[in-house]
Amino acid sequence: MPETLAARIAAEIKDLGPIGLDRYWELALLDPGEGYYQKQAAIGDGGDFTTAPEISQIFGELVGLWLADRWQAGGAPGKISYAEPGPGRGQLIDDIFRALTAQPGFPSDIKAAVLEPSPRMQAFQGKAFAKHGIQQVEYTDHPAFLLGNGLDRPILMPANEYLDVLPIRQFQFNGGAWRERRIGLDAEGGFAFVLGEDALEPLGMDVTLRFSAPPEGAIYEHSMQRDEVVGLTAIHIRERGGVALFIDYGHGTSRFGDSLQALKDGRPANPLVDPGQADITSHVDFAAVARSAERMGAKAWGPVDQGTFLLRLGAEARADQLCKNASPERAAEIRQGLRRLVHPLAMGSLFKVMAITQKDAALPPGFDP
Repeated sequence: MPETLAARIAAEIKDLGPIGLDRYWELALLDPGEGYYQKQAAIGDGGDFTTAPEISQIFGELVGLWLADRWQAGGAPGKISYAEPGPGRGQLIDDIFRALTAQPGFPSDIKAAVLEPSPRMQAFQGKAFAKHGIQQVEYTDHPAFLLGNGLDRPILMPANEYLDVLPIRQFQFNGGAWRERRIGLDAEGGFAFVLGEDALEPLGMDVTLRFSAPPEGAIYEHSMQRDEVVGLTAIHIRERGGVALFIDYGHGTSRFGDSLQALKDGRPANPLVDPGQADITSHVDFAAVARSAERMGAKAWGPVDQGTFLLRLGAEARADQLCKNASPERAAEIRQGLRRLVHPLAMGSLFKVMAITQKDAALPPGFDP
């Protein structure tokens, strides 16, 4: 009988010693046989979570109109590359392109690239692209190839709830020094956090925090994968034009804190129990995202709250329009969906929006001071 994923991770720890959280994270989510994203119907009905595009078409339509505005501002190029990491079941693709293709002169020469390891999700996404006549679609499991699909073209890149699933490392301030939190085995053979023996300056630490006096036990999180994704995106935009829009839950300033979390069957779960059976995420440090983009010569705008962003783009007017010819039941659904997206006590404040543009680009819509 094949070993379980947990048994294989435990064997690696026994052979090599405690492993980094990022290594455990990658195995739990992306293991080819038992990784969460390979075998779970994570998004939508029956899944562990529901994302904004499944809540309301307004979300994707407004993102599509925002991308159309940026396409116009960039000189309305006749060829574009569309890139999306982790598009789930393709609902955002459908809503975005319904808005994009309604724009006069929007190009039909589109190369699409999707960062998606799951063949099942690729099938959903392919249908969404085909619905809008997009035939040039490539799938990849590495961000470098996501952007390499259209190296000679400006890029339109929405990334909704993607950065939060990229692995992080954690560092804890203990006894006057920073040490990496790693994953080892407890006395019963279960997974448990242990501190590395060597003092280690946390990677990517904000300069303000580096020269502060952290309290004992403070935790700092850093994701090299986020740095890579954002950096590659910024280089492409710097050299070829286009925009990226990152939408995720997180915070606008770098800070100490443990944001590691897991969801199983729609409920909070222990991320160190049953790897492969739960989704693992952490909050996005948008200040670090901005540093990664600007280090590569692009411009970062925001973050602004998702609710503020959508309302500035006309979310209420779009809801009114949709409600005009809707049944009372459907109109109530539309209003409730909008409320979930924009209300501060729902997704409106927790989720942030950040745009990446060329350095000399004008202020994009929705990012007014």
